Amino acid sequence: MAVLLMLLFLGSCGQLALAANITKLPRETLEWFANPANFEQAAGDVLPPGLEAWDPLPYFSTAVPIYGAVLGCNLMHEIGHRVAVSERAPAPPPPPLVPARRRLRLSCSAPTHGRTALRAAAQPAASRRR
Repeated sequence: MAVLLMLLFLGSCGQLALAANITKLPRETLEWFANPANFEQAAGDVLPPGLEAWDPLPYFSTAVPIYGAVLGCNLMHEIGHRVAVSERAPAPPPPPLVPARRRLRLSCSAPTHGRTALRAAAQPAASRRR
């Protein structure tokens, strides 16, 4: 399950990076994509106009920095979760983006850990009320 989540995460970062560079496509291709009737009429193996002699290297090479930035932001976000949990609970659960060998069942350990963190956060507040 963790491997599947990681592959979906990496794929969605790549999809966002490629979609961010859509302006690098030829004008004829963008106009063809803008018309929904083209998708109904075209067969699956039809190449959109403008891509016959198009070099995709600049398109993909400018998507790599965007991919790295999106991936880095998401990983830093996950590290922030780990730091926040480590201050409140003794043992944080394995991250959902990195496959863990000890996670053998298909359930997520986050809900039980979240309750433990909430109890730990609520204990000092309850002792102040007394």
